[in-house]
Amino acid sequence: MFKEVPIARCLRLAFGGGIAGMAFLALSAHAQSAAPDEVQRGERVEVTGSSIKRIDAESALPVQVITREDIRKIAPQNVEELLRTLSVTNSVGNLTTSTGSGATTGGVSTVSLRGLGSTRTLVLVNGRRMPSFGGVAGGGAVSSVDVNSIPLAAIERVEVLKDGASAIYGSDAIAGVINFILRSDYTGVLAEAQYGQSTHSGDGKSYSGDVVLGFGSLQKDKFNVMLTASESKDAAIYGAQRKYAATSVGLNGDNDSTSGNTYPANIVLPSGSSRNFLAPGYNGVYGTAGCSPSITPPAFSTRTCRYDTAPLVPLIPDQRRATVGFNGQYAITPDLTAYLDLSGSRIITKYAEQASPLSDQFALNTTNPYTPAYNQLLANNTAALDSAYGAGFAASLVGKGAVLLPTSSPYYPTTFAAANGLAGAPLDIRYRSVEAGGRQIRDEVTAGRGVAGIKGTAFSWDYDLGVAYGQSRVREFDTGGYVLLSQILPLLNSGVVNPFGPSTPAVQQQLQGTVYHGEAYDTKTQYTSINGHASREVYNLPAGPISFALGGDFRRESYAFEASNAYQTGDISGYGGNGIGISKARNVEAGFAELNVPIIKGLEADVAARFDNYENVGNTVNPKASLRWQPVKEILVRASVGTGFRAPALDELYAPVTQGVSTNGLSDPLRCPTTGSSTDCQTQFATINGGNARLQPEKSTSLNYGLVMEPTDNLHFGVDYFDVKLRNTIFIGGIAAQSILDNTADAQQFASLVTRGPSTNGLPGQIISISQQNLNLYKQHVRGLDFEFKYRMPAPVGRFTAALNGTYFLSDDVQNQDGSYTGVVANANTYGGSVIPRWKHTASVTYDYGPWSGSFIQNFQSGYQDFPSDISGADRRVGAYETFDIQGNYAGIKGVRLTLGIKNLFDKDPPYSNIGGLGYFQAGYDSSYADVHGRFIYARASYEFK
Repeated sequence: MFKEVPIARCLRLAFGGGIAGMAFLALSAHAQSAAPDEVQRGERVEVTGSSIKRIDAESALPVQVITREDIRKIAPQNVEELLRTLSVTNSVGNLTTSTGSGATTGGVSTVSLRGLGSTRTLVLVNGRRMPSFGGVAGGGAVSSVDVNSIPLAAIERVEVLKDGASAIYGSDAIAGVINFILRSDYTGVLAEAQYGQSTHSGDGKSYSGDVVLGFGSLQKDKFNVMLTASESKDAAIYGAQRKYAATSVGLNGDNDSTSGNTYPANIVLPSGSSRNFLAPGYNGVYGTAGCSPSITPPAFSTRTCRYDTAPLVPLIPDQRRATVGFNGQYAITPDLTAYLDLSGSRIITKYAEQASPLSDQFALNTTNPYTPAYNQLLANNTAALDSAYGAGFAASLVGKGAVLLPTSSPYYPTTFAAANGLAGAPLDIRYRSVEAGGRQIRDEVTAGRGVAGIKGTAFSWDYDLGVAYGQSRVREFDTGGYVLLSQILPLLNSGVVNPFGPSTPAVQQQLQGTVYHGEAYDTKTQYTSINGHASREVYNLPAGPISFALGGDFRRESYAFEASNAYQTGDISGYGGNGIGISKARNVEAGFAELNVPIIKGLEADVAARFDNYENVGNTVNPKASLRWQPVKEILVRASVGTGFRAPALDELYAPVTQGVSTNGLSDPLRCPTTGSSTDCQTQFATINGGNARLQPEKSTSLNYGLVMEPTDNLHFGVDYFDVKLRNTIFIGGIAAQSILDNTADAQQFASLVTRGPSTNGLPGQIISISQQNLNLYKQHVRGLDFEFKYRMPAPVGRFTAALNGTYFLSDDVQNQDGSYTGVVANANTYGGSVIPRWKHTASVTYDYGPWSGSFIQNFQSGYQDFPSDISGADRRVGAYETFDIQGNYAGIKGVRLTLGIKNLFDKDPPYSNIGGLGYFQAGYDSSYADVHGRFIYARASYEFK
């Protein structure tokens, strides 16, 4: 065994001794291709962040390592849950399966480092790229990797390179690199099973099962083959099952994200406000049935009804995951090994939500089959509508898909119409298709990846050359509640449907017949690449050898989108239209070189440069330099600087432009204070989503420096400073509609993103749509500190280990249109619902004694500035979120390991946040980071035979 420096010794103890806790417990020391205890004397291993093999465990770049033992302690149900425990990740720029409710995300789960977004976080498997998820641009899954497609059972460790803009892996790794190292050269049989459920009436059940089979020793038999298979399932949890998420009326009524598209339907008045003669406060003349199943929240008149979607929204969707993997190696000669890695996954996610809203608040695309008949309907009723509602009213409904209840309908409220000056005119109503059923989606995601290559040593060069292929396919199926506008609008406008109560059985059957069943869209992303690198020592200096590496990568990327005819014409409610099929591809060439120079004993420099050429985008050269100084064995000082370049991904550029709707509860600050109209206040606006072929590349500069100290063998402390400057930032989905309409200044600043109708009475025109297309936005500057601490303390019986891993954001400043900067740390209002907490950490105390071990873990995230109230406009803060986990393990039976654990031991509810309902469809809390399971008890058993 080679002589260890203290930091390497600590890393060895971490791997070999089974450190307690979670991913954060791993030290910032670089991971090696084998655990340090397994490295033979003089054997060189490749460190993440460099292509040069070396013996030292520490290098100049900060890397956090999550070992298999750490994964066991975390007991995640999927990779998304595993990565959420890292302090360097937060909700800005990522997607979870829960935030997919009400949006076309395809059920994707992504990861974002430093709050810089999943598109700037490079995800690798065994040092090679994964295929991007693709999906639909409006869902925010653009050019990101679905981390849940990575087989959890096959992971040996996860290495998080926290230094961005890697000249080795890709200059597009602006936020950093997450490298999943899969198990290899395993011999034996391992079977694991885990089951858990919430203590809230036993809901939120989940289970997983994993099998690993390996045979053959690469050293003895010259080959090794390993097979992995796993399956897991999470049961859905709905808003109605959690008190804090069961209503869209929050904070004692000062925040309200209910919808004005209701059942029974509201009727629009000439003033622009809406009323319902069934509402309990109407005065009882026209009816006493009330708003049920809708409600009358305190923020609105008791003479109108509002629809509370929160109880029906899935907080966690129903999801089933299956993965398989194959790893094979064959030693052709002692210096040449051939390998083959194959993996595949299938994820099915089911969302069940509220019924479709239908009214003049939603667009009817010109491509919709019903548009000619709808325009004729408006023409036939122009005189009556303009007489009742005001001149130009009929023209304002063009392209909006309004529901107009004719005077001939048996359900026409004649007395109400006369009392409100609407006698003899069709009534503009706001309806929800409850009788057609709630909306249901099934997302099917299949992903595959294969790598074949050779690695070894020749002429003093260590090399690795391989061919890789990856594919991700997303198919979304509508299985209920998504009505076809071309069928339901004629039915509603004919007057045979009762919009204020139950229709006849025959009409109910007709309504249910308007529901679309089938595939909505199908996307596919693929890449094929040939890549490799080689390194060797080229010259000996007094302080050590100079090492040199070079490598290259040629890949072909493609993105394809196909949609049903109903989707393309905008006929499926809630999707929008014009989502025509596309197919795009491009070539990418890259090459890099790296040089490591030992200047004097304890001081070495590493320089690298990368060339990238993106077809139809351009080429760039990005350098990187780092220093590593170890003046004494107990102290290590490190620093690095580099530049980055990220070309827009194919789907960011060309994803179909579609029309959707914003979340509930938005108001137009330029009109609402004057009109008070439900068209302008507390409503949903049409949004335009999709790619933007005019996007320009992003560029960045990254700076990192840090200090690692080990004054004793049992104490480790490290702190690293990070500083990332981003220019020409690409915002996926543009600026959130909530942020655009937050106040008068923002609405004026981003006026170019809001399409309005003609101005009236000295006011800007009504909002027709809000652009949520991808766009370049100015500059961004992120600064912060990463901390790590670990202390191992022997006890009279057994051993205690205390650890902490945390990130403190000094600033995250986003440039405004006028050149000024706005700080966004701990401020939900800027990113439209995602939060960069000022401080996030995970701390633990672990005890080991013989076959017994246990851990007590604290998860903490500091509070933040919330969205202001959408009723009073009052500012408020969200409190800190803190939970505790406990776990016990027993491994006293040969090959058997038993685990019992509790997550969120004290059943802590997420703090209330206005983000729920305004930023996401889930109400009352921030769904991007809080775990709605509450107290969650799980048990795991594993058996290993070697």
